[in-house]
Amino acid sequence: MFLNSTVIDFSKWLTISRVIASVGFYSTLVSVAIFLVLTVFYVRTNYDNYKRYMIVFSLLGFCLAAIEAAVNPVFHSYNAGFVMFSLAHPFNASTEFAFTLLLIYTGFYAATISFLTAQFLYRYLAIVHPQLIPVFFGGWKIVIWISYACYFGVQWALGVIIFAALDDFSIDYMQNEIFEYYGKRIEEIAMCAVVAYDKNHFLRWFNFMCILNMTLIMVHFENSLKSSMKLFQMIQYGLIMTFGWRMSVTIRNAVSQLSPSMIRLHTQFFKVLVLQILVPTVTLFMPVFVLMYTPFFNLQLRFPSGVMLSAFSFFPAMDALIVMYILTDYRVAVKRIFEGITNTVNGSMRISNVANSTQLSRWTT
Repeated sequence: MFLNSTVIDFSKWLTISRVIASVGFYSTLVSVAIFLVLTVFYVRTNYDNYKRYMIVFSLLGFCLAAIEAAVNPVFHSYNAGFVMFSLAHPFNASTEFAFTLLLIYTGFYAATISFLTAQFLYRYLAIVHPQLIPVFFGGWKIVIWISYACYFGVQWALGVIIFAALDDFSIDYMQNEIFEYYGKRIEEIAMCAVVAYDKNHFLRWFNFMCILNMTLIMVHFENSLKSSMKLFQMIQYGLIMTFGWRMSVTIRNAVSQLSPSMIRLHTQFFKVLVLQILVPTVTLFMPVFVLMYTPFFNLQLRFPSGVMLSAFSFFPAMDALIVMYILTDYRVAVKRIFEGITNTVNGSMRISNVANSTQLSRWTT
């Protein structure tokens, strides 16, 4: 939190944000690549159908991190408003194209979280009504769930266009702020903005609907610029928590009905899904959710809130690591790979030693 009278060099925050996003992207690249290789080629289990959903979720997260690294979205909060914009022009693209990439970035965020809801429902049915898995998730049904996630991604992006588009008042409100601290005029950059109150201190209902919509869509992070999806957000978060709670209760009640191996597997999946929500919620989404509502208090402050949001690029990497650490099948696969590498190296060394010994014996005879 920084008062208006404080002089801040915002360029250092931009640098920090870029570094965090870049490190997050490369961490995601390595982690997701390892996860996909293990999932496709090494992990052999009886939940091959569910593996497809894990692969899709990892790919969505990777795309989100990649777009964030390319666009480097900047979030800035100022008094009764905040903005999302990009100073980058990937591939020397125009401002209009950079704005499109910003929208795609928000859409992938919504799609990623939406697909997580499908994973919770899958695991819930696998425990409570396993006979329904082929009906809702078998075979080509994965296309339905991908479409489900894409729909809300598109709706989120459209909401940004509709509810967070720049108007004369938001431009006047943010123009000097952006020029003073970032050295750019608003017309030169791709930007969305939300300002809570007008000049007469009345609520700007259009922008308020943006924030409300986003709150009810995912209850998670991002700026009010992405708030367009709030209505469905809360619903999805509620579904995730409901399925998670039901899974926990069902696992405890099913001890006498399921084999120890199945109970262990369902428990591991439950832990994975809980951590996939708990970790980003506690570390990333909740702080931003609080920051998102500060404009309604009209506090005299300004801060580069994007520094915290740039850490979201680590989430896909964290997600892959959570799965590989908790699920026994992945740990076993990694162990087999290392054992194979060790045996290969040891075998090569033995062959080399035998060859050297043979060569030495020829010279001594």
